[in-house]
Amino acid sequence: MTIDPQVRDARRGLVLFACYLALYAGFVVVAVAAPAAMAWRPFGGANLAVWYGMALIVAPLVLAAIYLLWLRRGARPVETTSAP
Repeated sequence: MTIDPQVRDARRGLVLFACYLALYAGFVVVAVAAPAAMAWRPFGGANLAVWYGMALIVAPLVLAAIYLLWLRRGARPVETTSAP
């Protein structure tokens, strides 16, 4: 049984969206449940809130690149016909 490519691609997008949603939910949970943890400075002098926020900005770019590579891997070559 073959899966419609649009359905397959939509599922892949939802998987990546779920990954980002989990990352964002983690940020919200830490901010609400342990706000003092956001003041921790892991490295570079910036606190955890800044590092986590930057990760939330960069993550969609990384996920978009993964999605494009995922789509390219599953794509079928387009047949071309030459005009007479």
